[in-house]
Amino acid sequence: DDNKLELHVPQQFTTARPAIRFSHDVHDFSIKEHNTAKHLPTATDKASVQPGVINFYHLGARQDAPLTLEDLLCSDEPGISLHVVSFNDATLVGLLFSHVLFGAAGMQALVEAWSQVLAGREVEVPAIHGARKDILDDVGVDTDPEKEPFLLDPRQLKGFRRFRFDLRFLWDIVRRPDIESKILCLPADFVAGLRARAMADLHAMDEKGLGTEEAPFVSEGDVLTAWWTRLVCVARGSNRPVTVLNAVDITGRLKSVFAPGKLYVQNFALGTWTLLSAAEVMKAPLGYVARCFRYDIQTQTTPSQIMAFMRRLRSCGRCRTQPLFGDTNSLLIIFTNWARCKFFDCIDFSPAVIPRVSEPVASAASDASDAAAAAATGTTGTTGVNGDIQPAADSITPNGAGDPEKSKASNNASIAEALSRPPPGKIAYHHSLARTRSILSRNVFTILGKDLNGNYWVSALAHPECWDQLEKEVAISSMDELRRLNPQPMN
Repeated sequence: DDNKLELHVPQQFTTARPAIRFSHDVHDFSIKEHNTAKHLPTATDKASVQPGVINFYHLGARQDAPLTLEDLLCSDEPGISLHVVSFNDATLVGLLFSHVLFGAAGMQALVEAWSQVLAGREVEVPAIHGARKDILDDVGVDTDPEKEPFLLDPRQLKGFRRFRFDLRFLWDIVRRPDIESKILCLPADFVAGLRARAMADLHAMDEKGLGTEEAPFVSEGDVLTAWWTRLVCVARGSNRPVTVLNAVDITGRLKSVFAPGKLYVQNFALGTWTLLSAAEVMKAPLGYVARCFRYDIQTQTTPSQIMAFMRRLRSCGRCRTQPLFGDTNSLLIIFTNWARCKFFDCIDFSPAVIPRVSEPVASAASDASDAAAAAATGTTGTTGVNGDIQPAADSITPNGAGDPEKSKASNNASIAEALSRPPPGKIAYHHSLARTRSILSRNVFTILGKDLNGNYWVSALAHPECWDQLEKEVAISSMDELRRLNPQPMN
């Protein structure tokens, strides 16, 4: 009656009304033979751009799975669906859920508890708190006194200024509708180089008296956000100011609301806002831009500021337009960083792995080599699980038996691929994908996290020129690294 959403849980789960909806596709061949799955991103030793999540739409859920919240409300579907796709040498695991249930942090709690149960450690699974009542119901309401105003109140877009921003945003969609979905793999040394450059910038600013009282610090996430923001602005080639929205999870930041040590899984994502001029983004040092993001996260996520922002959200009304900040001609860029969820570390399905049956070495030679090359991949959306035992080095036989040099090179490459694969039951790759695509989704970047080899994975929806600019940047970085490793003698 009050137009609010209610979640109903059966008192007893049955086959007709299960806790989750499970589906399973089995393929008696390699993942490399599947028309779509063979293109899933794999780790590379150099920064690389690979097919985006949109290309794998049908891998993460069964064909008749719900598409929208309305589909869930008008059916008796459970809130979570699990879809598994099995190959001879890899397994894809897809989790389908609505953000009404939880966000990335809640999903992290789910898959970690799943791993604990698989390992026989069910007693370690924590109890869920806040399941029967939204614990943020009393935060930012009229009876909750405001201790301080929100820092960006003077920059909020309201009335005619908000109308002008929305009109400009829609005009951009009409004028430049093409958006490409791609995945970016950034090796550990590439990210380390970016951060080292940013830290050097900050130390140089301190020496010139342009720093802050605090010791210089920016995280890898801050640096990647600054790097991407600059790429977008350079590719656009405009002088428009920039509004960057960084999604943050506020669990633990409101100690008066969240009980210490308790598990809360509902979606607690709010945003921090960084407002930059075009000159700052394109001309200032990378470290300066990264520190802007770090500063805004620190200052806008204090308890008083979170409560003030919650009040702004409530003033907009339930399910109405969300507040925006910046200038009427600002370019909006959105970032989400899942690195803290550590999906590559916390997911461990190894107790469910069924080892392959050993075969004679002669007949297994090519299979072992293929298995080493086929990194187990997938998403969350579809989470890839390496479901076979890694071949030992002596079981990887070279293909070029008649040529010793080719045999040696092939063998070394196969061994390298085998060693780069995660242990059985650990994921090699994951991503998130909305069931429906909105034309409003553009300049959206999700830092998926760092894999077991230190590679960063980023999923992005960006204009074609942004990807062109990225490839130029990566090529320049690769050439700089090559010159560093092979310096040319002076004449």
